Amino acid sequence: MPRFLCDRCRCPLTTSVTKIKVPPPVPPSETPDIRTRPPRMPRGTYAPNFRLREFTIDIPGFVVHPDDVVGTELHAGWDRLSACCQGPSGTNGPNVVCGNCGAEVATKQADCFTQDQVVLEPTAVCLSYADD
Repeated sequence: MPRFLCDRCRCPLTTSVTKIKVPPPVPPSETPDIRTRPPRMPRGTYAPNFRLREFTIDIPGFVVHPDDVVGTELHAGWDRLSACCQGPSGTNGPNVVCGNCGAEVATKQADCFTQDQVVLEPTAVCLSYADD
């Protein structure tokens, strides 16, 4: 099964993942009175999301479940980690870096008005089918 690697240093950024169609966003009306919506993606999956709808805060890239991300750290810049309630909103650019080389590789969203997801930067990652 494939996994995503850092394009700069080839370190793994996800566990093994299977491609699926991107699920629709979870509307806030379905999760009243909670500060973080459930994860958008099932564990062990990824979805390319490049056809963004107008008036959404989706980020173009490869969407994965937050628990499938490995070998990364949050960005050191406080402005990249801005949020309203619970976690980062991802509205100020990539906020996840490769734990090995420091390249900006993804955007984590987990705030009250965003989906709970990690979106991998398409220019910063590569998909590997090798068991290296």
